[in-house]
Amino acid sequence: MAQTDALLAELIKRADRLIDALTQAHARPQLAPPDWDASVAYRYRRYRDGRTALVPVPHVANLSLDDLQEIDDQKEKIKRNTAHFMAGLPANNVLLTGARGTGKSSLIKGCLNTYSAEGLRLIEVDKADLIDLPDLIDAVADRPERFIVYCDDLSFEDGDPAYKALKSILDGTVSAAGANVLIYATSNRRHLLPEYMSENATYTHTSDGEVHPGEGVEEKGFNKGTGEVVVEVDPAYFRPTEVDLLVGDASKAKNELGWVPQTTVQQLCAEMVKSDVDRFTRDKYLMDGGHDVTLTQE
Repeated sequence: MAQTDALLAELIKRADRLIDALTQAHARPQLAPPDWDASVAYRYRRYRDGRTALVPVPHVANLSLDDLQEIDDQKEKIKRNTAHFMAGLPANNVLLTGARGTGKSSLIKGCLNTYSAEGLRLIEVDKADLIDLPDLIDAVADRPERFIVYCDDLSFEDGDPAYKALKSILDGTVSAAGANVLIYATSNRRHLLPEYMSENATYTHTSDGEVHPGEGVEEKGFNKGTGEVVVEVDPAYFRPTEVDLLVGDASKAKNELGWVPQTTVQQLCAEMVKSDVDRFTRDKYLMDGGHDVTLTQE
């Protein structure tokens, strides 16, 4: 009997040691505080050994809100929201949606540069790391600065744990964001989660039934009867470069050189469209004839 008790006690000790080892192995390392004077922007990084860190961004894009043109309505709304946030007034989390190259990320960079002197800081987080959002918010809760947690190109799949973590913060649960944190995100899709026609009706667009298989440049047009894709965007016909900002001002040429434009904006757009249509027609003619056409930028 005594031998059995001793064996049982030894097994319990081993089990306790094993539990302690497993607990330490799966423990989430605390986020080490960065040098808050090193930059106004940081990237949240998770390393292979489980460590996490806020890495200062050495060179932040020098872009102000005044540099952004032709998006005055969006600029005014995000500027007003950020100003309220900096003043300690009620402010909203922000989701900017739209096609690539429409200035979503530039608006957020412009806000950072506009208000960084007042104590605004930006922390960029990859979508996969949103599961660590509660820990990140805890790490900055006692800081005097105000933080925008920024996630670019946001979208989720069914059951995505990152979505659940973000939803918990936005819904104001026990782990809700503090008064010094807002979440700004961008997405090429207006619908962050896939939606399926089976949830609404019997009609389906695609074989798996997703209602919004693509938006913006990813958008597709379907034959209602067959579900066949009949219209889609071909990246081969994109312009060679994509720029965040493209602004021209010909007033100096007009005033000092007497220059007068010979082509209106409408005529220029018509020429560009005609060029693309002519190129597409040529390529289609060759492909219909059995030729292998390599689509390249011209």
